[in-house]
Amino acid sequence: MQLRVRRGAALITGGGSGIGRAVCFELARQGWPVAVLDIDAGKAEQVAGEVCAGGGSAHAQAADVSVEAEVRTAVAALRSQLGAPMAVLVHAAGICTFAPLAALSVELFDRTLAVHLRGAFLCVQAVVQDMLDQQWGRIVAISSVAGLSGGGPAISHYAAAKAGLVGFTKALALELGPANITCNVVAPGLIDTPLVRAAGLSEETLREMERRAPLKRIGQPEDVAAAVGYLVSEQASFVTGQVLSPNGGVYL
Repeated sequence: MQLRVRRGAALITGGGSGIGRAVCFELARQGWPVAVLDIDAGKAEQVAGEVCAGGGSAHAQAADVSVEAEVRTAVAALRSQLGAPMAVLVHAAGICTFAPLAALSVELFDRTLAVHLRGAFLCVQAVVQDMLDQQWGRIVAISSVAGLSGGGPAISHYAAAKAGLVGFTKALALELGPANITCNVVAPGLIDTPLVRAAGLSEETLREMERRAPLKRIGQPEDVAAAVGYLVSEQASFVTGQVLSPNGGVYL
């Protein structure tokens, strides 16, 4: 278990499943009290229960990260339940629906940006004063290789949202660095998560993507959680404004 010199908790959005869930377990393993935030209350509570069953400390709250009042209410409740300020924020909340440009609705475009980008903004605003007060913090945004490369057909809205996270986080690194708050991005390649499965990718497509990857496999949520764990650690205290991309060599 990693020893920490600052008192605080780690807030993980989208913590109820997939990458966010794996991040909850990784940061609990490092010794962080975990604040699990997810739009699905049942999933958030299940993850918090599993963390506690494993010897960690965790509480859960439900919120739509795109709604300011819900974010602020949930963060305040988690802060009170854990009895600690928020020292770490990992924004893993996300949605992914394929839609060709000609069929892409304004509603889906706006919703995708709202969850990924406005959600990051609202969550940072909700916790940043805790970090400023301590003069220490870690902010990690979960983007995607789609935000770096464009991704492919039918995900222009998703790529735009994920690219926005990169720019937003780099700007935060410049603004918050003097307060010893590091701000970084993890941009995974294809990761086998419920979100990816729900998007409708066939087994045949997944196997083809495996074959195209230099490492010949699809990523697992734990691959991303390990990258987050590094960026949150003291070993990464001189790393800020960077994009770390665990993608199996698909995007170089």
